[in-house]
Amino acid sequence: MKIFSRLFVFIGLSILLTGCFGNDTATTDTVDSAWLVKYTGTGYTLRVPASWQAVEASKITAPVAGKIELALRSLVNKRGFMNNLIILSDTLQTPVTATEYVSQSMLWASREYLSMQIENDEQVTFADGEKSRLVIFRAKYNEVTEERLFFQTARLCGNTVYLMTLGLENDTPAENYDRYRPILSSFSCL
Repeated sequence: MKIFSRLFVFIGLSILLTGCFGNDTATTDTVDSAWLVKYTGTGYTLRVPASWQAVEASKITAPVAGKIELALRSLVNKRGFMNNLIILSDTLQTPVTATEYVSQSMLWASREYLSMQIENDEQVTFADGEKSRLVIFRAKYNEVTEERLFFQTARLCGNTVYLMTLGLENDTPAENYDRYRPILSSFSCL
């Protein structure tokens, strides 16, 4: 339970991402038709927006538990916010499925946000065939920040869980969601 509450601190970080970061290996690859490029991290691979920048670890508050695997942000700044992706990893202490991990994450999120509304709850199938829960929700972190749109899922790779959160501008139209789903579904364990 303690781990889940700590993870939600990092969802708030998606609002604050700035700078450049990179200790994993970015793999040079061709840009696909969805404008995604292959990224290889420690123990995983996925496709990320080719134009997004990595965020420097020193620019992000270190997690109390777990590790920031990847932090990316778009180059477009709308009212001080940039679309972004954060991947956190942690070692599981008790057996749990990725779907159960997302469910617990959403429960803790509902307690951490000032307001939160689930817009869509669906299944995601990852590139390697594994399945999990993908929750699309809108949340307001506090009185000062604007409401944001989030896509969140988790993937287990052995005893390591990866919590993936896309933070998007709140006015992202629903017809554009399919542009972002492939980022998360492209995740694969190495």
